[in-house]
Amino acid sequence: MIAYRIKQLAKPNGPISRSKIFADIADGRLTAHKVGGATIIIHSDWVHYLTSECRPPTEAAKGPRLSVRR
Repeated sequence: MIAYRIKQLAKPNGPISRSKIFADIADGRLTAHKVGGATIIIHSDWVHYLTSECRPPTEAAKGPRLSVRR
């Protein structure tokens, strides 16, 4: 399984910033997981987010989708 930290995905001068990623996690547009103190995004969730970003979130996607794994 391939997973990324937020800082690996966010581009300072690019189209997707760190704050946009966290906002989309909070809005339910992007699924993230907590592993220890790190927030990670699984590759398949990142690809899904990139291919569906232009579409508004569905009713099922409202609210944060952040799971905690210890």
